Amino acid sequence: MGECELNRRWGGLRGFLIPVVLAVFGLAVISLRAAGVPREGATGIGVVPELTPTLTVTAEVDGQPVDARVVYDKKTNQTPCTFTLQTGQKYDVTVSYTPEVSDLGYVPAMLSGEVDWMGPRMRRVTLTRQPGPVAGQEWVVDLGGGVSAALVWIPPGTTMLGSTRDEHAWALGPEGQGAVRNEQYGAASQEAFEVVRFINDGVPMPATLQDGFWLGQTEVTLEQWGQFIKDTNYRTDAEKKGLAWAHDLNRDGRWRHMIERNWWDPGFAQTQAHPVVCVSWNDAKAFCDWLTEKERAAGRLPKGTGYRLPGEAEWAYACRGGREGTRFWWGDQLTDGNRRMNGAGSERAPNRKRYLQRYSWSDGHFYTAPCGAFGLKGRNGYGLSDMIGNVWEWCEDSYDSTGAHAEIWTQDPNLRVLRGGSFSSVPGFLRCAFRFKNVPSYASADVGFRFCLTSVQ
Repeated sequence: MGECELNRRWGGLRGFLIPVVLAVFGLAVISLRAAGVPREGATGIGVVPELTPTLTVTAEVDGQPVDARVVYDKKTNQTPCTFTLQTGQKYDVTVSYTPEVSDLGYVPAMLSGEVDWMGPRMRRVTLTRQPGPVAGQEWVVDLGGGVSAALVWIPPGTTMLGSTRDEHAWALGPEGQGAVRNEQYGAASQEAFEVVRFINDGVPMPATLQDGFWLGQTEVTLEQWGQFIKDTNYRTDAEKKGLAWAHDLNRDGRWRHMIERNWWDPGFAQTQAHPVVCVSWNDAKAFCDWLTEKERAAGRLPKGTGYRLPGEAEWAYACRGGREGTRFWWGDQLTDGNRRMNGAGSERAPNRKRYLQRYSWSDGHFYTAPCGAFGLKGRNGYGLSDMIGNVWEWCEDSYDSTGAHAEIWTQDPNLRVLRGGSFSSVPGFLRCAFRFKNVPSYASADVGFRFCLTSVQ
């Protein structure tokens, strides 16, 4: 084949290949530009960007969409909402929902992770109802910090307030020891005169509780109280005043106002399981208000309910544990209270002194006992511990000298009711019917409280 013929054929083939190559190259350039790869020397103008990652959040309850609250990067939105993110970024999104009309709220959901996708992504959150108290069942309330409190269900029913003449006579007699002035109290002590009288129980009268409620299985412990203090930095009345009513072992062993006595130093050793003492009615109410607000914000309170101190009739009904017409929740015999309560027993104080008026056996505790220390034997018919003895317990009511009321009575805010007796109480004080009183700011080393969950006004 001659050179001319070779050139002619190559020229024809070249004329065909060059346009094809150019066309393929052009498509490649176009494809690269579509993928966001700029041509050499490009300034960014006209460049197609990469797909930006986004997250769209929706929420549903029982299969139906809801307008839930969404918090991301400290900003609040409502579902459905979309966030623009960056590749490799870590994200935390909280979704919560509290309906306007409902018994309980819903458990908040958390979306978290690292962005490993391009373009849009959608997440649908299914919210579940918060666990809440159920009538007839025990309820354990979360106080935070790993601390909780168990509440026992108290069913509706009828109790008898006040006490009979026969019970008065027993309280004033040699076993109740109410007729002898208790010299362990100082001369200025109002309680020294109350020991002699025993006449403020009121006459017997029925009280019907239409609704059930939950009541603390034990008195509030130091651990539970400590969580309240941690959350609020609350200062008690005793801390503000710089003193509380306490046992003076360094002098004559009497009770008197003592400097720097308060809940963290009542004058004797306690563990986190012991009941908090030196707390006033005001302090106990502050605890209940804190817990109500805390649980309501978390959506764990049924509508129309809240935490408060028990009413006097509620306390008396719960104390009896289903057994009516007896001095104590276990019956009429004082000796059957052995290993059931912490009162003024035969044990000695650190200075070797004993209570001048006492029962004949040792309950093992001169001062407070750990809450629930007497086990199952120390629980009444409703499963409540320490309803008699250990520490006096504040009630919601004002004190009426004529007797307790079936409904919460608050007409005299200057005096509040105390019930149950304490570790230093004579047997007459330890009866279910006995009532005591003091001012709302009163703080003593033998006074604590327990709280209830019930309907609120």
